[in-house]
Amino acid sequence: MYRDGVRDDTLLDGVDCLLRAIPSELHRKYLGYNVWFYQDRPDGFPALQILWPDSQGRYPGQEGFEMEVMQPSL
Repeated sequence: MYRDGVRDDTLLDGVDCLLRAIPSELHRKYLGYNVWFYQDRPDGFPALQILWPDSQGRYPGQEGFEMEVMQPSL
């Protein structure tokens, strides 16, 4: 089950990815079609961002993370 904080190595060809929740206040900016599609749901919808590690296996926010491989953090 995909949820915030889970690691999964099946999403990007064996890369151990970290799943992080996208805050609902960013949904309209980055997930516009989903906002329209789920507009009738009073509780909105969950959304996750896939974060991949640097060459040393560190994730964004961890000490020593290689910033040149960082994707935008939602």
